Amino acid sequence: MGQSKTLEFKIENTGAGPLEITGYSAPEGITMEPSTLTIAPGESKTVQFTLTPTQAGTLSGKITLQHGEQSIGPLEIPVLDLTIEAPQLPVISLVQENLSLGEIEVGQEITTTFTITNTGAGPLTITDIQSNIAGIALSETQLTVPPGQSQDITVTFSPPAEGPITGTIDVISNDPEKASISLTITGSAIFTPADPRTDFDGSRTIDFPDFLLFVSAFGTANTTFDLDGSGTVDFSDFLIFVSNFGKTIN
Repeated sequence: MGQSKTLEFKIENTGAGPLEITGYSAPEGITMEPSTLTIAPGESKTVQFTLTPTQAGTLSGKITLQHGEQSIGPLEIPVLDLTIEAPQLPVISLVQENLSLGEIEVGQEITTTFTITNTGAGPLTITDIQSNIAGIALSETQLTVPPGQSQDITVTFSPPAEGPITGTIDVISNDPEKASISLTITGSAIFTPADPRTDFDGSRTIDFPDFLLFVSAFGTANTTFDLDGSGTVDFSDFLIFVSNFGKTIN
């Protein structure tokens, strides 16, 4: 089913006059080409029968060639029991239709996954996975999922600017019913300015040079690095510094 097969059949005129085939009747899914023809005495012509089944099951019956010759009986071609098998087609399914990224700091990165499942009987070929959301990267965009199996796709996201996150991830495949299926993405990108006290080098970005300066003062009473005012630069100050790492001064 879903495919066609063509067979040739030779018709010979053994009579004294021309044989005119004016039409035919056949089981559903069988066509004849040409559908009408004239065969001169002593000659033969070849016709093609094409089977294009529309449903699975057993096909039987006969092909009857219509003609106007009263002296000959019906021209019939038996169609013996033909087994039509259902095609081995893939069926795509997403375990979830919506994916919430939650609240993410601008410049930070999160990683999550979504799952593609093939519930069909044939291999599912993913030809492309794409998104209209800036900052999204996907672990794979082309793959094959065998029947009855699933594949996780890793989504890495780093928002380039603050604001609502809305869009889709679109999966393109060879599923004949759903060539494209979408995963709705939601979330919010926020920007929290860094604590200016953690910008030790004055670069307006809390980065590795600031970390080196902090490490050099660890365990001392240096008030520049004593962020919690405890009198000692200790682990509590380190936690404050780490929470600002990678951020910028507004």
